[in-house]
Amino acid sequence: MKLSVLSASLVALSLLTGASFAATTTPMKAAPAATTAPAETHVVTSMIKLIDLKMHQLTLDDGKTFVLPKSWTLHGYKPGEKVKVIYHDHMGTMTVTKISKA
Repeated sequence: MKLSVLSASLVALSLLTGASFAATTTPMKAAPAATTAPAETHVVTSMIKLIDLKMHQLTLDDGKTFVLPKSWTLHGYKPGEKVKVIYHDHMGTMTVTKISKA
């Protein structure tokens, strides 16, 4: 009787150890590549407070500050002018994609 209890215990232990060993030696899959959420598109209409061409920034009267594409000069716009700004918000950086007079 002692022998069969001991045998059963050893079989159970070997099964548990084998399963544990198999679980630790299975090759791990590579983590999925980090995906970046697409930028959200927003629209705002307000008056221009400041155009900073050196910093490539546009600030509106409501206090929102936007990043302008490096190639934009905005010579056709001036502070106090009402504009409609379409922009992408990507992780807190608001980048203008289109601007027009409102």
